[in-house]
Amino acid sequence: MNELDTVVTVMASPIVTFSAVNPVCEGIAPFILSQAAEINSIAGVGIYSGNGADSVGLFSPLQAGLGIDTIHYTFTAQDGCNASAQQPVLVYPQPVVSAGPGRELLAGGSLVIAASASGNNLTYLWTPNLAIVGTTVLQPTVSPATDITYTLTVTSSDGCSSEDSMHVTVLQTPLIPNAFSPNGDGINDRWVIPYLNSYPNVTVEVFNRYGQPVFSSGGYNTPWDGTYNGTPLPVGTYYYIIDRKIAGAAKLIGSVTIIR
Repeated sequence: MNELDTVVTVMASPIVTFSAVNPVCEGIAPFILSQAAEINSIAGVGIYSGNGADSVGLFSPLQAGLGIDTIHYTFTAQDGCNASAQQPVLVYPQPVVSAGPGRELLAGGSLVIAASASGNNLTYLWTPNLAIVGTTVLQPTVSPATDITYTLTVTSSDGCSSEDSMHVTVLQTPLIPNAFSPNGDGINDRWVIPYLNSYPNVTVEVFNRYGQPVFSSGGYNTPWDGTYNGTPLPVGTYYYIIDRKIAGAAKLIGSVTIIR
């Protein structure tokens, strides 16, 4: 070799590939990006970078933000040579949905669910399809016979979905006995009124035949035992007014007889 000759070492240059990334919805969980790689089997290290991406390629749409971001993949060989590739990632907005607050409904009645939602060209779906008119509208009318939870799923034209639920509590009509026997035998000793405790603000008033009050209660957790100020009342007919304190619920008026 001539002493003026120069030795030049040519290093192999890495070649990288980075597969396209499909558009994603803002609300999905972080995921590993489509695999980028060096295809010449050259030893080295590859690193991802860009909004929402960590160095190993875990991508968070929420951290990236809406719109188009560019994710870069850079491979650096052990000999110091490097190559890079990039792909755009489009993040669609997540719909915002509220199924509305929980509601109370008198048995036999109906209500319109006060749901709201925003997003791109939304479609709606309510489940379950039970006692509901309009499963594909935002604010359907429901008339369930028993307590139920309805779930609203909204889907944008971008294919992004969100859901929320609301509960309907059905207040059954109280079953008011027209007599009870407070004689201490442990059978029918109190004026037990099924379903009345479902109305927490109910007021119960009982009067004798002269219109004098003999019992009153706010709420009805403890049924009346047929006494007045601790003294057993005589056999006879008494008159009640029950106010459930619920909009649309008429006062319940009638009579109850104490027998022994």
